[in-house]
Amino acid sequence: MAEYYSAELSQKVKRGKNISAQKCKHLGGKCPFGFVVGADLKYEIDPSAAQWVLKAFEMYADGKPARHIMYMFNENKVPNTHGRAWTKNSIHNMLKHKRYNGYYVYNGTEIKGGMPKIVPDDIFEKVQARIAKNKEAPARGRAKVPYILTTKLYCGRCERSMVGVSGTSKQGVVHHYYKCLGNVLHEGCNLKAVQKEYLEDKVIMHVKKALTDEVIDNVSKLTYAELQKEKGHNNVAKLKKDLEENKKSINNLMNTLALGRNAELILDKIDELKAEQADIEYKIAKEESMLFTLSAETIAAILREIRDADTTTLENKQRFIDIFVYKIYYYDDKKVAVLINIDGSGNREEIALDNEKGPIQSPVGSYKSNVAERVGFEPTSRFRLLDFESSPL
Repeated sequence: MAEYYSAELSQKVKRGKNISAQKCKHLGGKCPFGFVVGADLKYEIDPSAAQWVLKAFEMYADGKPARHIMYMFNENKVPNTHGRAWTKNSIHNMLKHKRYNGYYVYNGTEIKGGMPKIVPDDIFEKVQARIAKNKEAPARGRAKVPYILTTKLYCGRCERSMVGVSGTSKQGVVHHYYKCLGNVLHEGCNLKAVQKEYLEDKVIMHVKKALTDEVIDNVSKLTYAELQKEKGHNNVAKLKKDLEENKKSINNLMNTLALGRNAELILDKIDELKAEQADIEYKIAKEESMLFTLSAETIAAILREIRDADTTTLENKQRFIDIFVYKIYYYDDKKVAVLINIDGSGNREEIALDNEKGPIQSPVGSYKSNVAERVGFEPTSRFRLLDFESSPL
């Protein structure tokens, strides 16, 4: 009986979605970037997001690579549909989708005019032609090169992000650099690029010198104290109760759906509750991970191990930067300023670099390090500025 009920319910859900799809209506779940859902469940253009969609298509049509579009979106803090940062894959998926050219697409069926058009035909066709050409082109033999300072490295002149770029010499040798995004996009900044390996090694060398045993011990004690405070404010019981209520609500809606009432609205609400369920489950896992506490001595030992690891390997180099470095500024006078995790107070401070550029302000509050997810704690800290001369490139 239960199997029959489940199969029948599945058929009703599919039938309801097919009917809604024929009317070009939203079928639940996240609304695609660039659109909003109207009162009649049909898609409408979201002006604030649509301008970014059009900009992305225009840039790609003009020959800009997807990664530059990704840099632009993330630098301007434009979140994707899920509220997260954009990746090259998500940019490519957006550029390929016909919805932005006015097509409603569902289960292999395309309805022209079923979506409001954001991208004009000529630009959309130019983008698709370039995507097809790139797909057919032979592999260029380029290995993926990790730029480990990306998201932490900023231009000291215009304060925009610096991103990874490469160039090939007359001898055919590929060189890798970090370059200001304002320069890459030709938007007014002319800060010269800096060699990738040189800058990465320089930053790691000077940060290691600053991370003395005394500093490590101080951070470890403060981190331990913070973890003890957080244990007293654990919300696992409440979150588990919220999860049970969420599951009951979904079951109730499924039963109502079986009766064939308001299928479109119910499906939309079920999708919303399932997204909420995933969020609650993530919060429970995060809270439970904080129930155990490492000793201050163990935390210090882990941090020393990360500090003293062989940073000639990519994995150790990446972990070192992720955990100990907050922000880096590169200047056209060959100076680099590095903000690193230091002493746990979380206070705001200003440090003047020189008379011409004035102060750089460190951020307020503790730095949420990747070490939290990896070993169950995060060093709470404020930031110290390291300032060192760079040799000519």
